[in-house]
Amino acid sequence: MRITTLQDLTGDGGAAFRRAFAEKTRWSRPAAIDGDVAAGLFSFLTIDRLLASGTLAVDQLRVLVSGTEAMPSLYTDAGGLRIDAIQSFLRQGATLSLNDIGRCVPAVGALAAAIERALGVRCGVNAYVTIGDKAAFRPHSDGHDVLVLQCHGAKRWYSHGEVQSYPLVGAQIGQAPDPVWDQIMVAGDLLYLPRGEVHSTLPERAPSVHLTFGLTEPTGVDLLRWLATRAGDDPVLRRDLGSTLAAAERAPRIAAVKAALHALIDEMSVEAFLDDRRSSRELLPFVNAAQGCILDPNMVLTSALRRTVDLKTDIPGEAVVVLGGRSWRLSA
Repeated sequence: MRITTLQDLTGDGGAAFRRAFAEKTRWSRPAAIDGDVAAGLFSFLTIDRLLASGTLAVDQLRVLVSGTEAMPSLYTDAGGLRIDAIQSFLRQGATLSLNDIGRCVPAVGALAAAIERALGVRCGVNAYVTIGDKAAFRPHSDGHDVLVLQCHGAKRWYSHGEVQSYPLVGAQIGQAPDPVWDQIMVAGDLLYLPRGEVHSTLPERAPSVHLTFGLTEPTGVDLLRWLATRAGDDPVLRRDLGSTLAAAERAPRIAAVKAALHALIDEMSVEAFLDDRRSSRELLPFVNAAQGCILDPNMVLTSALRRTVDLKTDIPGEAVVVLGGRSWRLSA
């Protein structure tokens, strides 16, 4: 069995997870997928090859020992990762954080892209390889939602509740509240935590490996940033505020700016904002070396879109569609 879609991963048609994701409530599903399938998605052979082959870039690896991050100079040099030093850290029970592995492991990258298309959010994948029995991180919150798949071993997850609602960045929590929930996760188990929920982990059976799909949904702050790019079309908003003018002389100018801002907000379209984000997301890279990019009836096509976009099939004749920052002219 292969895990290629969000529905494959979450089971139950994905309805329970989608409800939790929309409502931003913690959700877990023991044995969401077969444990052997979870292990095969990110095997130890894959981990070994990523570290030893030079595929993993230096900035994709963090080494953590008992909640403290080791300085990169201790396990890297001008030639890249120092495998001997990494092996030494592993013998000390360290945790390896392998970041953005979707671009190094095709099956994981394809699943992340499928999640993006299903939810319309940005999805990145980190892997955490814990060899010892110590926690890699102190209690913390993230600035994005996380969907966790346990692949090997077992790890106990704790939720400490919420300290701040909807944070934009992650934060270490000095004095975390007592846990309000805990659960041991084994291979195949799935856990969803909304951003802002303080959590911590403790290995139960090493080596423990889990994948974390970071889900970043657009916020009101993102909408304001998008509106700021549209503000330059209005000469009132392009005009200087008049910092050298007396307050009475500046007042009419500020009033005009406020009116223009109100009009900008009143006329804004959230759907246009979301469409713009979908169409601007970079495409997945694909190479078709064997066929020289010549299509035949037996070929299987895979979408390069990370998001679902409107291909404007209802427009007669040719239509220009923007995908990944590039314009494509498509026939009806």
